[in-house]
Amino acid sequence: MNPERIGKQIAKRLLIEQFTEKVSLYPGAFKPPHKGHVATVLKSIDDQTDRVIIFMSTKERDGVSVEEAQQVWDLYKQNNPELEKVEIVQTPVPVTAVYDYAKDNPTHDIRAVFGKGEEDRFKSLMDKEKYPHVEVFDAGMEGTYSATELRKAIRDNDLETVNEFIPDGINVDDFLSIFQSKAINEIGDLSQAPYKWSYTPDNSDELNKEYSFTTKDSKYTVIFYGNKEGDNWDLEFLASTGIGGSSTRTLTGGNEPFKIMSTVVDIVKDFLKKADTPIKTISYTPTKGKRGEEDAKDNTRAKLYKAVIQKQFPKAKISGEDNVTIDVSAYSGKTENRYLQEARYKKFLNEGWDNSKAKIIGEFVNYCMEYLSVDRPKIKLINSPDYTLEYHSFGGYLPAEQKIIAVVNNRNMADILRTVAHEMVHHMQNLDNRLTPKSGEDGSPDENEANSLAGVIMRKFGRENEHIYEQV
Repeated sequence: MNPERIGKQIAKRLLIEQFTEKVSLYPGAFKPPHKGHVATVLKSIDDQTDRVIIFMSTKERDGVSVEEAQQVWDLYKQNNPELEKVEIVQTPVPVTAVYDYAKDNPTHDIRAVFGKGEEDRFKSLMDKEKYPHVEVFDAGMEGTYSATELRKAIRDNDLETVNEFIPDGINVDDFLSIFQSKAINEIGDLSQAPYKWSYTPDNSDELNKEYSFTTKDSKYTVIFYGNKEGDNWDLEFLASTGIGGSSTRTLTGGNEPFKIMSTVVDIVKDFLKKADTPIKTISYTPTKGKRGEEDAKDNTRAKLYKAVIQKQFPKAKISGEDNVTIDVSAYSGKTENRYLQEARYKKFLNEGWDNSKAKIIGEFVNYCMEYLSVDRPKIKLINSPDYTLEYHSFGGYLPAEQKIIAVVNNRNMADILRTVAHEMVHHMQNLDNRLTPKSGEDGSPDENEANSLAGVIMRKFGRENEHIYEQV
């Protein structure tokens, strides 16, 4: 027996044990990662797993870069503690990286992970004589999720489809902002103040609505062509003199093109507000790019149009390439929703109300402003029972005017303030650009938030001002 040899063997064994880890390796493109990818990762983790290494391809796919895919993984990890052990390694050849890791780490207990019938990529790893420390792990298939379909949904700003493809608990706006912010940063500043514009109603043709504005270089015309139902409109953007359309100087005109496009956005918002019936869609045909750009997929001009729409109308759905259709139903004007009605309350106004109570309401509004971090809205008080009888409501909020109305007739102060608090929350939602025609529906997220926050505000204010609970 050779003591020296035995000692070396013991030392070698201890060294191997010290550096043994159980590691799951998962290669792929992940452009971008979706719910199915996350499910595969989670299935590969057990109680003994020390790390999960995702080898992610550095190659871009359909405009989705490795940097964006990395941000998506980071977003998933921030919102799911089960992904704490996950590390992302960017590599040109993900599958080769798995083989290299297996060769370089013979002391590790390695689980090579695949999904969706991709076992062929790991055939050599199944050789137990060569790779005794590797388990080829079939994580199965989670749903029918496709990165290709997810990329299309991102391009179309299809929130519903995107939401189906991302893990539960991930905010769809946070997810989409990863891709939208890139387009905006690549192109320029989209926050330019609009030019002053004018509206010219055409009484002879109710299906045509025309706006115009003038810059130092040109006069522009924006025309909306409607159908008989009035719910679908085509938009045409024309320049009658000077430089031509703003898109001709997208790449060379500094901030001027963005100021022009900001004006078009402002006009679209006014058009939606003026509409006599709810508008479902607006369509337009993008102008071609400069020479040589016409056939380029996702060219700079197309990115600019989409970035503007997605920034200014985040809840709109965009579809189509040669002819683009924008679903604007979430923003459309005069509906039966009480939050978008204009001045229906005016016939009920009565200024002869107790000024001392109005003072208390004013103090409460100041309290709400500080609590919600919002500016002061306009306040109108209705001292008549007719409004409530007709509309079955004690108040409302008018987004276009940033105005709150509250019925005070035959109500105690706490009840009145509860209504004011509720509408102040809707005022906050309006300033955050979150109100839609469905915001006032029972059970909607905006309505639930208004009910919840109003209760919190009332409890806090009431503890400091017990006099609000006096009877009528």
